[in-house]
Amino acid sequence: MIVMMPLFLAACGASKQTKKNAMVEKTIWINSYKVDCQGVAPMSCLQFQENDELQYEGWSNLYQSIEGFTYQPGNFYRLRVRVEQLDADAVPADASSFRYHLVAVLQIKDDPTLRLNDIWALESLMGNIYLVKDRENRPQMEINIPNRRIGGKAACNSFFGSVILKDEHSIAFGTIGSTMMACPNLDKERKMLKAFDAVHSWEIGDNRLILLDEHGSQVIVFRKIDCCQNRWFACSGIVFSRVPISLYSLMSLGSF
Repeated sequence: MIVMMPLFLAACGASKQTKKNAMVEKTIWINSYKVDCQGVAPMSCLQFQENDELQYEGWSNLYQSIEGFTYQPGNFYRLRVRVEQLDADAVPADASSFRYHLVAVLQIKDDPTLRLNDIWALESLMGNIYLVKDRENRPQMEINIPNRRIGGKAACNSFFGSVILKDEHSIAFGTIGSTMMACPNLDKERKMLKAFDAVHSWEIGDNRLILLDEHGSQVIVFRKIDCCQNRWFACSGIVFSRVPISLYSLMSLGSF
């Protein structure tokens, strides 16, 4: 009895240690961009999901790195990882009780939706070229894919809303809100904002963003805007007046 007692205690200790450092392997997807998140302090987080097939929505923040994994933004990664559950008593209160180890990179896939992440000027609406009169601003839109938001400037009012992505080609917009300035030609502005309701998919070609309805017909066509020497200009060379439509500016004004 005296001889067996130490062996029994050692066996219990080994069992307890195994439980504290339990390992499990799983397959996860890593998102193509990081997001701002709040840990102990503001930080930038990877996002992950455990679906078999990649989903463009439904990501969760990962508040720690994956040991052995080198991340490059712009790509989705399908990883096999080993998740180690640490001894909660030995982990600081502000640290995660899990540690991720890379086992294998199973797949790397580029994210085509990041091409949407830009500033665009309205070119045509419902198949008609959008003509701009003297002293009238050409509507512009900024798409922010990581935040799933849009913001922009119509002919007069600022507008803002959400973006919904179901796969790499489908796109929908949530309710579009706008400021309420009394301006001439508001019917023209309302028609543009209402057109977002009909959008089901997108394609990009020749520096144009083409938003299509469920039948594949063009609803809205935007042209990419570049910034050069403090001026906004379309790739065709048509110069537009610069309009402060940054999503972050709209957010600071309480629009979001």
